[in-house]
Amino acid sequence: MNKNNCKVGQRVTYFPTKVLEGMEFGVVTELRDVCAMVLYEGDKTSKATYYADLEPEPATLAPVGRKNENY
Repeated sequence: MNKNNCKVGQRVTYFPTKVLEGMEFGVVTELRDVCAMVLYEGDKTSKATYYADLEPEPATLAPVGRKNENY
């Protein structure tokens, strides 16, 4: 993802480049030049995340505990 196709309020999935970390779901709260501010589930403050590590939330994925209506 890049800044041009990212929008405030968009649901995204964080796919880290490090192998030891897992993916996270969140909502974009602010766009900046180098990164987006993303509020991840369970957090109270947004975190800076590089655009390259973000993807739009896939229709076939749902966070644990949330029912996926796309089947």
